[in-house]
Amino acid sequence: MTRKPPPQHGERRCYLRGCRRPECVEANKRYCKQYRLATVHAPLRVDASAAVRRLAHWANQGYSHTQIAAVAKINAPEVSKLLTGKQTSISLAHARRIQTAHDPSGAPYHAMTDATGTIRRGRALYAIGYPLYRIAQDIPMNANDLGRLLMLESATVRQSIANGMAALYQRLSGTLGPSHLAVCAARRLRWDSPIAWDDDSVDDPAAIPDVTGFCGTDRGWWTHRIEDIPVCTACETAHAEWLAAVKHVGRAERSRLLGRAKAEASGRGAAIAENARELLALGETYETAAARIGVSRNHLQQELLRHPEQQLDTAA
Repeated sequence: MTRKPPPQHGERRCYLRGCRRPECVEANKRYCKQYRLATVHAPLRVDASAAVRRLAHWANQGYSHTQIAAVAKINAPEVSKLLTGKQTSISLAHARRIQTAHDPSGAPYHAMTDATGTIRRGRALYAIGYPLYRIAQDIPMNANDLGRLLMLESATVRQSIANGMAALYQRLSGTLGPSHLAVCAARRLRWDSPIAWDDDSVDDPAAIPDVTGFCGTDRGWWTHRIEDIPVCTACETAHAEWLAAVKHVGRAERSRLLGRAKAEASGRGAAIAENARELLALGETYETAAARIGVSRNHLQQELLRHPEQQLDTAA
């Protein structure tokens, strides 16, 4: 009976006895690979084209590589390599995970939307005293990037940024911020405060800020001047058109028309505030009081602020 020769370095038998010299480790690897090829019928790696198409579908919807990796249960660097073409094959297990994964949920990180509402909300918060760094930290967004967005009026913004700004605006637009410098800078830049926008108009690119309740008309221009509110572009345009329309009217008639226009604007705000306080005292809400007077809720609140209730001193 012949005995087997003792294991030699470079053989798998030597590896199994505990040797970890490089040649023994390599011999074990060769054996394992040959065993898999001989016994496993499914390929170890497959073409990645089908997986890439599904990953690209999600990426085109605006989902980030991290969001995609979370639902596909693979790592984000592999998602990046597959989408950029640096990796053309994929393990069978990962291919199955991608094909059977549910679509990502939540807001796509890279999805873009119209920036109109985000810019208006950011400017409005700045106009009531919230500095850029305070606005940016809750969106979240870099303060410098926010400044460029508000100044340069980008056409689009990430959906996640728009959602963050909308939530922050909902929370802070009813209270004044701490920065007087922001208020002064916004006034110089002619940025409108929250009272210029209704909830249903702030996202509408065609809407104009309505600070007076009559913005876009000559009456609005007079209200700006009487109430010492910076005149908006729409009212400047409307007043210029009104002046052009009465340019050829006689001096006396023109003076009469100017006086009447000024008079119509001068008493309107105080009357709205007085009527609103009476309705509120009777139990009406701001919405119903505004509807009965015929103005928007924002306009009603604005006039209440401009015309505070006069407290009469009583004799002791």
